[in-house]
Amino acid sequence: MNDGSLGKLAARGDVVKHSRGKYQQIQLLIAVFVFGLYGFAMVNKASTSSEYKNDKNEQVLGTSSSSTTINSQEMWGCEAYAEMSGIECEIWSSPTSSSTSSSRRQMNEYVIDIGAPSDFLPQVYAMWRYWLNGAIGEAAGLDMSPGILVTSRKITQDTTLHKILENGAIPAGSLVFFDVLGSIDTQVLPNRTSYSLQGDMSLGCGGADENDAESCKSKADQGYLDTTCAYLFAETDIGLRNSLYRSLLSYSKPLILVIAGDVGCRLRTPPTHHRIILANDGCLAQALDASAHAGKTVYAWPQGLESYTDIEAAASLADLVSQAKTKSANKRKILVSASFSYFFRKPSRINLMHYLSGTDDKGNLNAGALALQQVANTMNERTVSFFAQVVSGAAPEDAFQFGTMYPEDNTAALKSIFVICPAGDLWTSGRIIEAMLLRNIPVVDETYVTDGGRSAKGCRDPAKLFRDGFEQLIPGYATTSTAPAPAAPFAFVQAWEDLPNVLSQFDDLDAQLDKVSDYANQLGAYLRTIVLDYQPATDDSYLQGGTQCTETPLDEYELAEIFEKAQAYYANPDWFDSFVDSPSIPTNACTKEESYVSSGALCFSADCAPRLISDFTCSPILSSSMSEEEKKN
Repeated sequence: MNDGSLGKLAARGDVVKHSRGKYQQIQLLIAVFVFGLYGFAMVNKASTSSEYKNDKNEQVLGTSSSSTTINSQEMWGCEAYAEMSGIECEIWSSPTSSSTSSSRRQMNEYVIDIGAPSDFLPQVYAMWRYWLNGAIGEAAGLDMSPGILVTSRKITQDTTLHKILENGAIPAGSLVFFDVLGSIDTQVLPNRTSYSLQGDMSLGCGGADENDAESCKSKADQGYLDTTCAYLFAETDIGLRNSLYRSLLSYSKPLILVIAGDVGCRLRTPPTHHRIILANDGCLAQALDASAHAGKTVYAWPQGLESYTDIEAAASLADLVSQAKTKSANKRKILVSASFSYFFRKPSRINLMHYLSGTDDKGNLNAGALALQQVANTMNERTVSFFAQVVSGAAPEDAFQFGTMYPEDNTAALKSIFVICPAGDLWTSGRIIEAMLLRNIPVVDETYVTDGGRSAKGCRDPAKLFRDGFEQLIPGYATTSTAPAPAAPFAFVQAWEDLPNVLSQFDDLDAQLDKVSDYANQLGAYLRTIVLDYQPATDDSYLQGGTQCTETPLDEYELAEIFEKAQAYYANPDWFDSFVDSPSIPTNACTKEESYVSSGALCFSADCAPRLISDFTCSPILSSSMSEEEKKN
């Protein structure tokens, strides 16, 4: 949960004012005058932009005014931040077999773990470290050259991040991971000191446990929203509700920003001198749109490894990957398998469950599962394996089982040819990548084409990333050392009723499994290339002068308007009961479900999650060395 000061936790109960140098006192006077009639203070700036200076005297949006000096010239190793709290440092490297230690490329990486806990940051980081540069990739036969030697810093305190950004202490070309959902600013209104909104906030906290509900109410009374609600219902671009994101975009030195957590494809990226990587399987169309107006600097990665986010789990997956390489099609006795949970916000899985367990026109139960078993019988007398259970409230109900059952999902995967990867409460997940690494043919869910777009979860044509190939992101990318990954050799299904016919089209299964393995390694090499081929001194040349970012605060009229809307929203006694949930809403959070314990006030409208600034724009600083034609373009 972020209160707007670069990820300051709302649980601390205090709001740190957004630092704006010499204008801060003017801001306070203006804001107090405007909102004095409401009985509380607001702090903001009623002008049009923030000033940016060079590396020797730079002012970064959202940073503090600490005078701490950090040497940004020598950043290799862990000594540079040795005396700072809130930062953990380690040095790791890609496997020795990928290159000799002397030829490894040195890198700096920063994992910004500030804000609400989230699954998405560990997932993409695990993919980078354990698949693209670690034991999983080694087991799969991924070419990990050049090898890398990484000084890795995990930042867990916002004050530490303030100092590092303020001093320009992140070197150019560094890899920076952060979660745009978990770090979203959660205050209802901008820069509030204290206030009490009208309405019974406890209605929106949910949760069967009284202590949990009371904890939520405490945060709600301070004016903080549930983190996921702030993301889902934020007015317009979520960048206007994330000061960490804006501060990183405003940082003068070019970075590689890996952005996790934008599961609903809600982020908009302005022109930038940074390289942006969106970690979301469903974001290719979003990345293409962003690159069209942001200087071709926005790229796509999968979400990450969903079930293997620490070194021990990664080692277990590496072992499974090694085993999978020896499993030919003849040794895989299950044609198709699936294991999943489902509930209202997982519409595609509900449809899959109805298909598998439904009744045909002759009254036969489990008609879909039987149809798939018939296909399996024709393909070397194989079987099928399906396990599904509905989650209702806090507890799963009786499960649906059909075919050959195994106690562990991975056991079934190692014995399977196809693995169904149905969209859930998000379209993106680690299922596709994990199935691919185990030499399964992933069945990719395109049922959003036939379900009115509900299972796309806010992303446009999310299967495009695998169906059409990653090379669309980088026209003319032949100058790099690794060719882009082509369209994936997967199965794609637009309606579950079509699944038997889709699977029947595959004949030479051993050849197809080999194609999946080759694709996995080609894809992994391409994903590494996006990072390792980045040369900030030469890439994206028309942005080499940098980008100047301008943050426009809300004026007094906008402030008054959003306050009145938020107050009216919670003053309505039916604000909670009148919300009609939708299966198209991403995530299983921010819901009226009684079992859900929110991290702050629930909010189901942009009226209670308004923009916290009026606008944020970035534009290129044109280099004096550029030709007139380059400047025009």
